[in-house]
Amino acid sequence: MKQYRLLLRERNFLKFITSISLIYLAQSIVDVTIIWLVYEKTQQPLFIALSVFITQVPSLVSAPFLGTLMDKMRVSRAISLASPIKAVIFIILCLLSIHINNITLIVIALLLILNSTVAPLISAGSITIVKDILDEHQFHPANALVNISFDVCYLLGAFLSGIIIDITNHQVTFLLSTSLFIVATILLLLIEPQENNEQGKEEENSTRKTVLQYLKSNPKLLSLVLLTSLWNLLIWEAFPIIFPIFVKNVLHEDTATYGIINGVQSFGIIIGSLIVGGIPKHKNSFHLTLLFLIAHCMLIAAFSLQNNLTLSIILLILAGIISSPIMIYKSTFFQEEIPGQLKGRIFSIIGLLGTVTYPIGNFLTALILNYIPSANVGMLLFAYSMILLVFSSFLFVFLYRKCTTNV
Repeated sequence: MKQYRLLLRERNFLKFITSISLIYLAQSIVDVTIIWLVYEKTQQPLFIALSVFITQVPSLVSAPFLGTLMDKMRVSRAISLASPIKAVIFIILCLLSIHINNITLIVIALLLILNSTVAPLISAGSITIVKDILDEHQFHPANALVNISFDVCYLLGAFLSGIIIDITNHQVTFLLSTSLFIVATILLLLIEPQENNEQGKEEENSTRKTVLQYLKSNPKLLSLVLLTSLWNLLIWEAFPIIFPIFVKNVLHEDTATYGIINGVQSFGIIIGSLIVGGIPKHKNSFHLTLLFLIAHCMLIAAFSLQNNLTLSIILLILAGIISSPIMIYKSTFFQEEIPGQLKGRIFSIIGLLGTVTYPIGNFLTALILNYIPSANVGMLLFAYSMILLVFSSFLFVFLYRKCTTNV
């Protein structure tokens, strides 16, 4: 825990982690609020799907452009540009939600599109900024704390929004989120990035390289970007479709159990991040990421082949613990490898791939499940984990041998 104590003494990092936590919390609150509001006013599941769609897709278009913008300005300024825009959006949504009709639904849709458009500044910026305000040896615990912050705020936001809506109304949640975004903006504007002289040479050498040229010239980086995108596609994006069916048809349990199954991995991620961030970083983030990814595939495969509730919870907590070092070591490797001149554009592409895999993974899983019995849903998850296991193992052996040969 010594690394955490030293890190939290850094004023810039303290401002950053506080501001990004407020942003995560605010976004979690409004995500739940919007879905509940749309369903309550329309009573149409189709409109829920549409609201989710328009909160994801616009960022696919804006990410490459915003990545270029991020490379031309301070990252803290880029994030602080998105935060007040979101604050304005949600204060308008607060007013519009008082009386819903067809016109206000169209305006709400346009505001959600704008909300999604600026999202890459936050998703890419939250990783990129660590390189601007900290030394390289601090990346590892910093990524762990960002990881913890995201999951804690995700759970807390969903919990708070439910209570607030139940006691008061949707307008209060929008006002709360707006306040959180404003405070986060102020903190971000107070961040002063440190000068990084070592980064200067890297930037000079990479100025003339395009993003694609750089990715092609770095097989480790490219392979890890593609592999973790496949991990999102086959595992994380399949869970929202598979879990409710698995709980009902394999575990033969109710909605309360689904809530537990859906949340225990976040609990495991928080525990794992605390442990991993407190341990001194291993020199090879790349190989560690692959090894933990292989272990995660094995745990998910084991989960998919059993039908016991207690064992399911234990396996998912362990899977959450194991997945946290993947996220942490992956981010650390990216921060170490990607030159400062290209960081905004490359991190935006990484975020773009994460956004793309969300609807594709959902759609692919739902499509396959239409052709297999619901009782066999576990076999689909098993197949996914085996595909990822084969790719991860092959990549680890191939690149590990290549590294040892070069040495």
